[in-house]
Amino acid sequence: RYCSGVGEVPTLFFIMKTAKKLEKLMLSHGYRLARSKKHNIWVNNKGQMITTSKTTSDEARFLKNVECDIRKLSRV
Repeated sequence: RYCSGVGEVPTLFFIMKTAKKLEKLMLSHGYRLARSKKHNIWVNNKGQMITTSKTTSDEARFLKNVECDIRKLSRV
């Protein structure tokens, strides 16, 4: 069950929206999806790897945390 009440937006909608935003963010920084099972494994052309969860419990911080990981790896 994706909705918990009348008038609520299904949770699946937010997961898909977040997944699309994540894909756009990763592609814009040169990462490609290497593997997708329980986690998404993103790799760039330098071989640097970022692992993200497939479903997130905190959509508000999820993308900001990934951006932080990208910045940390870009300094290396």
